[in-house]
Amino acid sequence: MEPSSSITSLSIWSIGVAIFLLHWGVFFDDFIGCETPVLSKLFELCADGLFMILGWTTAADKGAVAPCFQGRCITDRSCYTWHLYVDASNDNEKAGIGGILLSEAGSYIGHFSEYLDESAKGILNTSESENPIFELECFAIWCGIWTWARLFRNTQVIIFTDNEGALYSMVNGRSTNDAGSRIVSSTHRLLDEHFVNSWFERVNTFSNLADEPSRGISKTEWGARAAIDCDRLAQMAIGSG
Repeated sequence: MEPSSSITSLSIWSIGVAIFLLHWGVFFDDFIGCETPVLSKLFELCADGLFMILGWTTAADKGAVAPCFQGRCITDRSCYTWHLYVDASNDNEKAGIGGILLSEAGSYIGHFSEYLDESAKGILNTSESENPIFELECFAIWCGIWTWARLFRNTQVIIFTDNEGALYSMVNGRSTNDAGSRIVSSTHRLLDEHFVNSWFERVNTFSNLADEPSRGISKTEWGARAAIDCDRLAQMAIGSG
């Protein structure tokens, strides 16, 4: 765009702000506005009137495109960050998952600690691995996010895991493992549905707060214990329920 065009766009933006009190921005020749629902029609009338005075024409069909794209909601909660620690264990043929949720100030909010029965393990272990720890680690992440999804809505969450395979799969959004791939897809879909800005991070095994909960240990100091239906969540994570 020529410098003169940039000046023109800036001038129009300034008129809209100073005279019509429009809440809008400009990027080259694209004007983007926002307004409360009750004032949206008035905003549109003022903006269209300004362009009409200047002899500019606007595309009337652009409004129909907006519903096709799901916007990300920005609220006063958008900068709040939760810390979620998850872990899984598979010792002596006993598989467990655990998680601990902390506020951004470091306070314990809640936890879960469950052992999986053979039915849940069978649903997750689609590759029939002798030691499905990878699938269990991915499942622990899914369970943690599902458990507090409503609390996470429109916020940021850092998910800590000590399993590099699960970490890389969640970061990449895919996995070559059948069950892992399904759980990863379910996890990201759940995060998107609740407008969660997530960050997956590795934590050293000895520093993972969720190590004990994954081995059936529950403490009142970790906050309220959430009830987990492993069979139902396994079916949901794999996409069979």
